[in-house]
Amino acid sequence: MDLQKGLDPGLRRDDNDEEEPLSVSTRNVNLIVEYCKKGGISPDALLSGLGYPESYLTSPDNWIPFSVFREITKRARILHDNDPSVFYEIGASSTSEGGLGMLEVMKRMLASVFADPTVLVKRVPKYNQYFNKTKDIHLLDHGRSHAYFKVKFRDHVDPVHDFHSGPIVKGVIAGIPHIWKQPHADVQEVLLEYDVVRLLREQFSILSEVKDDIFFIEGEPHGRAVGLLKEKVGDGFHYAGSHRDPHESDEHRGVLITKDYRYKNYLLLQQGQIYNAPYFILRMKWQYVPFHRRMLKTLRAARPEQADNYLQEIEDRASYFQRYSQELEDAVRQRNKVISEEKKETERLKNELSAILSSHLPTDLVARMTIHKLAPKRHSGVVFFADLVGFSKRVHSTDDFGGMMVELNRYCEISNTVIRSRNGWVYKYMGDGIMEVFGGYKENEDYPILTHNALEAATKIGILVREMGWDIRIGIEYGDFIAGEIGPADDRIWDFLGETINFAARLEQTAGVNEILIGPNAYAFVADEVVVEEKIITMKNMGEQTVYAFKGFSNDENGALPA
Repeated sequence: MDLQKGLDPGLRRDDNDEEEPLSVSTRNVNLIVEYCKKGGISPDALLSGLGYPESYLTSPDNWIPFSVFREITKRARILHDNDPSVFYEIGASSTSEGGLGMLEVMKRMLASVFADPTVLVKRVPKYNQYFNKTKDIHLLDHGRSHAYFKVKFRDHVDPVHDFHSGPIVKGVIAGIPHIWKQPHADVQEVLLEYDVVRLLREQFSILSEVKDDIFFIEGEPHGRAVGLLKEKVGDGFHYAGSHRDPHESDEHRGVLITKDYRYKNYLLLQQGQIYNAPYFILRMKWQYVPFHRRMLKTLRAARPEQADNYLQEIEDRASYFQRYSQELEDAVRQRNKVISEEKKETERLKNELSAILSSHLPTDLVARMTIHKLAPKRHSGVVFFADLVGFSKRVHSTDDFGGMMVELNRYCEISNTVIRSRNGWVYKYMGDGIMEVFGGYKENEDYPILTHNALEAATKIGILVREMGWDIRIGIEYGDFIAGEIGPADDRIWDFLGETINFAARLEQTAGVNEILIGPNAYAFVADEVVVEEKIITMKNMGEQTVYAFKGFSNDENGALPA
């Protein structure tokens, strides 16, 4: 059995690749830890089980493998309710709250000698080497209130895997003027190196694809393919946002975003951005403050010709501490090697279990299940059943069984991504039937919002399934139930029991073709925002029940499902 099979690709290591490069400075880790501590999150929740002691990971002058840093950022995002905007806030707050190690010394000395952000902006590419060895930064052009940066990932790093570090870098750059008590800079990502389809699917479980040069999110167009054109920036020619319709002679193509897309409250895709680019282009703008208004009086006497001497001395000192840190790092790695070897098998088995469970269960629930068995208890949530109409009959009558299975997998993928992107989770696939849950394992969740999300997901799934040439029926109800790991100690199965589950299943079975039926408890949460048709139906073993056929949201001219 391959114990590494279930590992996150960013953490998986081959037997002949024991020495993964140390490519990320722990300055980045320290920024994340300090920010999370202010929100009541303990360092142990971020740093445990990684093979390095906490003291090493929180020192600002050490280095770690990229895979370890990636795991820390994933934990930070989960602990912040899966909100990716936290990483920009971490970077943007760094200039005022500390945690940059030797960079702290540099920025304070710079601020006290030269009251002008341009001085530090020009050195961003050089100071980048004190933070990471995963990407290179080049300053293409700058003025007294603007700058253009080119950021290129190194060959051994997948930009999609390192998505979380991008907002940190953006935040740090935006915070440079704050050193001089000026407003944060406006930093726009004009070009982005991410493969936008993989980014949405792998980082956010959002269904997206490019068909016939059109970029779709859940079946709706949000962009189009374009050919990239080089333009004059600074002293050279670079891709910096100019584009045209695709042409055979294009050296590089990108995906132009034509419609904003938000993930929760985070502006994930912005109109005008170009993804799938050969590198990133960051455009920085800040408020220019005339010399006579600059900050510290004692520094006005500083002679400009001393600037390079001061900076060179600072950078020499930083290099010395960097070399000294490397020596300490080597010693720590030797000390940790024995500990890491003992943990390796346990961690691999734990990751194997996590990977298997995560195919269905929420990530934070899986994390708790890998620590100890979760006893069944009473929970509440929104239960959602869906079933394709006439699927079994078509399967038995078709000569193209393989093609039918491709369509079934497509239906499952649509359902999974649409549900996950709206804070639900697919609990079980039952042939062409699917059981999904919104909530169901935490205390006091926002059930009206979750009910709204369930109806929004049902509408979107119905539309996309109809586009495939299929019909569907859906049942949705809110209530309480028993949920937890049921079975003997060595049989880890999460399950649900209770009348709410049965009621939602009966709703789906009773629904008409392309109909969404809502139970009374779920309807009570959304009564003011939906259009429904009240129905009296007879359910097996439940008698007559008042239910509601969902016709659409009050502010939506489109119906729940296409006719």
